Amino acid sequence: MDSGLTSCCGVSRDFEGNWCFGFSRDLGLCFVLEAELCGVYEGLATTWSLGYIRIVVEMNCRDAYDMVLYGNISVDIMARLALIGTLAYHRYLNPSSIVRDTLDADKETSVTN
Repeated sequence: MDSGLTSCCGVSRDFEGNWCFGFSRDLGLCFVLEAELCGVYEGLATTWSLGYIRIVVEMNCRDAYDMVLYGNISVDIMARLALIGTLAYHRYLNPSSIVRDTLDADKETSVTN
C-alpha cells in the first residue's frame, strides 16, 4: 500500500450538476486509502452541516468503496485520521476560475436527463 504526503478534496453538486461547494484538506503523511476515506468523510460532514440529507456519494477508489459499503474497517481508519491533529481544511462556497471550466465540462458529460 502506497503512503506519502497526501491531501483529500471533493466537489458537491446538486441534482442538476450545479456547484454547491468544494473542499480540500492537507492530510500530511498517510496512506492513499486513508486519504480517499478522509475525502468521503469530509464531504459527508460538510454536506450534512449545510443541511443536505439526501446524498449520493461517488468515488473512484474501489477499496474505499468496499470498506464504506461492507465493513467497519473504515471506522478504524477514520479514528486514526483523527489523531493526525488539526490540519488545514478549506471549504469553497464558489468554484475557483481554475475549476469552473472543468466543472462545466464534467457536468455536461455526467448528468443524465
